[in-house]
Amino acid sequence: MTLRFPWPGLCYLPLYFLYRGLDISFSNLQYAYWIRGSHGLDYAEGMASNYFHGYLKLSLPSHNEGEGIKQRIALYESKEGVKFILNRLVILVPSTMFVNSKIESPILTRDGIKPLETIVKNRAGVARPFKNDVYRFTKPINGTYYYVALEGATPLLSFFEAMHHRTSMTWQMVDMKREILLKFYRHLKKLLNEWPETRHQAELILYNSSYDGEYSPDVGEVLLAHIANMSQKM
Repeated sequence: MTLRFPWPGLCYLPLYFLYRGLDISFSNLQYAYWIRGSHGLDYAEGMASNYFHGYLKLSLPSHNEGEGIKQRIALYESKEGVKFILNRLVILVPSTMFVNSKIESPILTRDGIKPLETIVKNRAGVARPFKNDVYRFTKPINGTYYYVALEGATPLLSFFEAMHHRTSMTWQMVDMKREILLKFYRHLKKLLNEWPETRHQAELILYNSSYDGEYSPDVGEVLLAHIANMSQKM
């Protein structure tokens, strides 16, 4: 029996039936194609949109004097007499989706390093502080110990935790985690680039953070390789 839907929007009904618990099965490839689509109904786009509109669009631009990420980095450099390797916020997007509360690398340290100046924005009736941590490279680059404003993509950590929690995890989340990760990265990058006030204010670094039993990628080395690649393209 062939089902004919009266309008194109009904092509998204499989997700509805999926969450309603009806016995409709789809292959992983079909799920992957659905996630890649642009419809705003999936976990990945939701995470990226909430992260952008609820955090990055508020904290990165300069709406008032001294509030933007570049202004705060410039103020930090002037006060502390240091130099940042990038004048933007660096956001890590690891393939495992897990980032420690303190980013660990032999060539990065946060010990004794002040964060950027905290700004406060009103959000839904709450005075919300925005704070960005700063790390220093422990080895010089061309004779300079550079600093960097660095953090992990917090929505991915929440997703990682949801996948490991009995009451929030589904097998689709686990099987499709790579598709969700890539969709999150692409959609967030699109949002940052298309909104004029956030363009060139943040640098997303997508990298393989998995451990193969012998080798675990070092975040500091990943960061340096990414910056070197940026320099070659300029």
